[in-house]
Amino acid sequence: MPLKKDGFTMFEAILVVTLMAVIVVAMAPLFGAVFSGWQLKDRQLEIMQNARVAMDEITRQIKRVDYFSAIGTSSMEFLTFNGGRCGFRQTGTNLEKLFDFTYFTSWGALAGPLHSLEFVYIDRIGVGTLDPAEVRTVKVTMNIYDTEDIVNSITFKTSVTPRRDYYVAINEIYYHPIPPESDNDEWIELYNTGSFPVDINGWRVVNSYNTSESDTISAYSGGSTVIQPGGFAIVAASDAVLSGFSCPENTIKVKAGSDQTFWSSGLGDSGGIDLKDQNNVTISGQGYSSSLGGDGNGESIERRNSTTWEGGSDSGNWEDGALTGDSTMGEPNTTINTPS
Repeated sequence: MPLKKDGFTMFEAILVVTLMAVIVVAMAPLFGAVFSGWQLKDRQLEIMQNARVAMDEITRQIKRVDYFSAIGTSSMEFLTFNGGRCGFRQTGTNLEKLFDFTYFTSWGALAGPLHSLEFVYIDRIGVGTLDPAEVRTVKVTMNIYDTEDIVNSITFKTSVTPRRDYYVAINEIYYHPIPPESDNDEWIELYNTGSFPVDINGWRVVNSYNTSESDTISAYSGGSTVIQPGGFAIVAASDAVLSGFSCPENTIKVKAGSDQTFWSSGLGDSGGIDLKDQNNVTISGQGYSSSLGGDGNGESIERRNSTTWEGGSDSGNWEDGALTGDSTMGEPNTTINTPS
């Protein structure tokens, strides 16, 4: 028998290599598709993670807003409730954040590249506004793209409502006293629906329809200007008027007549009242008229629901108190849904 040679012949080696090459060529499209799919998915995740980190930071900071100092369609600046400054803006293709360091502030890149960044500001009745004092909700839209052009641009949207540590509502209005009382005997009741005491010293009551008419709130006869959680404040024109009021223990009396512009002509049989804090932010507001009741019969008009902003300026949320010829000054309202 002839002996078998070890190894491959040249022909066999060429055949094996050729077969392997054919297999590689045949499988290349599949491997290419798998690799492209993996690359696309990986890039999408990278871009989405970048955008989500940015949107989470925007959301977190807006929730901490005390008041907005400047707002625009692609930028905003504000103070947080702990006194820090913050802001966001689009500069070129970068999303920048205003960083507040101990001794200085500085803008720095937060995310990118951006096609666009848009802020839409909504007031308390759901209408768009560019008045920083009226902002209640911010809608954020951010479009971020891929510099490597592997994936399409991605749009992210969110809606954020700043968290406030207080909410004080205009809760009751006595706008038309009966004789022998005069216009000076009118009063407004405020209610602290929050879980923290609120100092209203320096806040203002403002005529909604003529903002030049406003009076600054201050203490009555050396008393407190702090409304405790679940507590009330009675606002009137002077110490003399307040001295005639007898209020429960959890109710403070404050005057708002030092400027003598809001109270100068009385509340009138119809009108509008805004309560603004030291930063000119409208905390509560209410329009009223004799159609709601309380028109010279010794009764006040009461808010039916004091716990939400929504409905605050809705006449359907107000009505005559249930006490005939009387009011609930410094006490829970008699109308339905009012917290006790």
